[in-house]
Amino acid sequence: MLSGEIPFTLMNLTKLTFLGLSSNNFQGPIPSSIVHLYNLEVLDVYNNNLNGTMELCMFLNMKSLGMLDLSHNELSLLIDETCTNATLPKFYGLDLAACNLSEFPDFLRNQDGLQWLSLAYNNIAGHIPEWMWHISRESLRVMDLSFNFLTGFDGQVPIPLPWTNLAILDLSSNQLEGSLPIPPSSTLRYNIPNNKLSASISENSEDSDSPFEFGWKIVVIGYGFGTVAGVIIGHVVTARNPDWLRKTFGMKQLGRRHRN
Repeated sequence: MLSGEIPFTLMNLTKLTFLGLSSNNFQGPIPSSIVHLYNLEVLDVYNNNLNGTMELCMFLNMKSLGMLDLSHNELSLLIDETCTNATLPKFYGLDLAACNLSEFPDFLRNQDGLQWLSLAYNNIAGHIPEWMWHISRESLRVMDLSFNFLTGFDGQVPIPLPWTNLAILDLSSNQLEGSLPIPPSSTLRYNIPNNKLSASISENSEDSDSPFEFGWKIVVIGYGFGTVAGVIIGHVVTARNPDWLRKTFGMKQLGRRHRN
């Protein structure tokens, strides 16, 4: 296990496309000179003791970045409204869990290729904005909003939720009220405990004996996380080919149990 601060000498490796520093004991801030790694496609610093306040915009200016994991450190991310959508990278994986966020990052509304998004373990309060249901409709496979202070939903929640390839949806440990959101038939794991949701389903939902309703109910109670992770991450790796995804996604769940 590596410790100390992230070496500044790494910032001279301008041809790097992958930087994986997860599950070490790195401390201190992430060097601001990391933005000079112009070719970086994957940045993973999950599960360290990195700290400090950082502008999220710093990472959004790294145009080649497709996978960003800053989760489970002691970082505080600030959302800079000056970042224009025209300059943002198109992410396929984004994990900002436990980054002291207090709102949904607005740049997400124009992300159309996300496969994995986690905003868990933050301080996001209030309603889930209506636009969140419409990001990355065809590509999103994992959505984790658990362990926040969410209380409800803006606007009308689509029935079913419009992510056609969603496999994992986690809304657990919030303060959500209202009708239970209904995931699409592709869903393998739906985690919703520790909320105040009603089990009633809108009149616009599927008939009670439809394959959709039967399918997701059985899957929710019948599948373990390991099986689901294998299915979903296998697909992501096939699509983008970072072996890093397969290794870290399964390990993260175990690590989080120890850190939280």
